Amino acid sequence: MITIILYPVIVTLTAFYFFEFDDNNLESMLDWMLIMTLTALVGGMWGFSLGTFMKNEVTATQLNMLFLIMYSFGAGFYANTGEDQNPIVYMISYISPLRCTTELLMSRVVADKPGGDQILDHLGFTWGTSTCIELLSSLSGFYFIVGWLSLLWKSRDV
Repeated sequence: MITIILYPVIVTLTAFYFFEFDDNNLESMLDWMLIMTLTALVGGMWGFSLGTFMKNEVTATQLNMLFLIMYSFGAGFYANTGEDQNPIVYMISYISPLRCTTELLMSRVVADKPGGDQILDHLGFTWGTSTCIELLSSLSGFYFIVGWLSLLWKSRDV
């Protein structure tokens, strides 16, 4: 658990200034670190939760890769989530934690740039910062509770 929190902090502290953003200040760095930490937390909780359902670690890893590819579609990695998108990609974008992460990071990249809002609109990133942070936090809590309930169910006295 400590690694999940520590890794995004170390990566941000070592790499943020090399990105050379226009707003290279402490507040922007902490925003970037928060996004990376929330992403790591959601991913960790997802993995832990998924692991509680599987007896075989290879099956859990392969199923995780399947979901990662699906979530990547919803985040716009393989298909546009903006206008004229595929209906399946549109539905996946509503359950993909990577979609929120991508929107948050892209909004930081194009912040205060001419045409930045048009880029975000074209890519379909219109939910906003607070909505994405709330969704990532909620998903993290949800995955934690589901994993915990799964462990309680499997360890019950029968």
